[in-house]
Formats: sequence, C-alpha cells, structure tokens
Amino acid sequence: MQTPASPPSAGLARRTEGTPSRRGLGLAALIAALALGGSAVWAAGRGPVERPGEATIVMGDYAFSPNRLTWRAGETVTLTIVNGSSAQPGTPHEIMFGRRPLREEGALGPVQGDGFEEQLLDGATVEVLAGERVTMVMAETARLTGVDPMALMPPGMDMAGMEMRPGMDFMAVVGAVGSLTIRFVVPDRPGDWEFGCFQQDGQHYLNGMRGIVTVTSS
Repeated sequence: MQTPASPPSAGLARRTEGTPSRRGLGLAALIAALALGGSAVWAAGRGPVERPGEATIVMGDYAFSPNRLTWRAGETVTLTIVNGSSAQPGTPHEIMFGRRPLREEGALGPVQGDGFEEQLLDGATVEVLAGERVTMVMAETARLTGVDPMALMPPGMDMAGMEMRPGMDFMAVVGAVGSLTIRFVVPDRPGDWEFGCFQQDGQHYLNGMRGIVTVTSS
C-alpha cells in the first residue's frame, strides 16, 4: 500500500533536540545485531537471546530478516516489527500475513495486487503494545486493542482518507528506523503462510520482500 512520506519524528518521549534517545540507540543496536544473525530479543548487557513466544522481524531494502518463522496454533506471540531501511532518506515498509497474493487487471494484463486472498489474522485480536515512527496500523476483520495507533504516529500525520481494501485484513506500515510491537494468539490455521510488503503498488513484494511463517498444530 502506498503511503505518504513521514516527517522526521522526535519519537514518543520528549528529549533535547539532536540528542539520541536511549530507545533509538537500543533500536539501532538491535538492527545491527540481527543483521549479524542475532536473535529477536535483546537482553541488557548480554546481547540478543531467544525467548519463547517472542519474535522480531527486521524490514530492510528489500527483504525481511528472518524470512522464515514457525509458530504454534494457540501460542501467544509478541512480535516486534523493525524498519531497518538504509535508503535515504529512509523507506517506509509494511507487513501483512496471508496466502495467495492478489493479482489485479492492469492495462497490459494482470499486475501485482495489494495484499493476500486469505489472511492469517482474519478474526484475531491484535493488541498494540508500543512503537514509534509508525505510519499506519489498520485492521478489517481483525480486532485492534491496546495503544491507539494514532499515538505512535509522527506529529502532523493521521490516517484520514486511508481505508482497508480486500486482501488487507491486518496491515502495519512503519517508517524508517521505527518499530511496532504487537501481541496476538496464533489462529488455528496450520500450514505455510506468507508475510509481505506491498509498498509502491506491490513492487517491494516483487523485489523479494516476503517471508514464510509456518503454523503448526497445537
């Protein structure tokens, strides 16, 4: 989904102009650790470690890291989505979970659509826990709870005029060097599912920005 460029944000906490926040420094360290093959969770003073039920996905240009995950049906997952874009001035990326990417009719034939025919989180409750530099968090048949996504957006931005379309049951867009943490119970829908970014009319997905999450039976 195409979204407007985000203005620079001072983050969620007030701080002296030009002074990086501890959260920002921690996020940069996490991105660097994951780029070197680290785990999804950061433990103070000990580097990245694994914890059951927690995962982090870093969105780069144009790939997800990791690009393969395994969740168990009925498991409560706390997922942190980090935009590690290195493009200048930074590229927003999004994430959706589903199967069978949509195709749309273009002037010269079928083109990449925006989303999936079947959505993993259809009907699920998705709790928003935290984030910064979030451009958009929307749901159609999924149910959003927790922190109001508007509180996580940069000053001057809102979601007015943005609407869900078929294939976009749950989607989140995060600006460069931003993050979003959500929590949900994995639906009982075993099998392989994709997660993908469809920014720029699906071009990010075509460039390889996709991954696989395998849901196993409980």
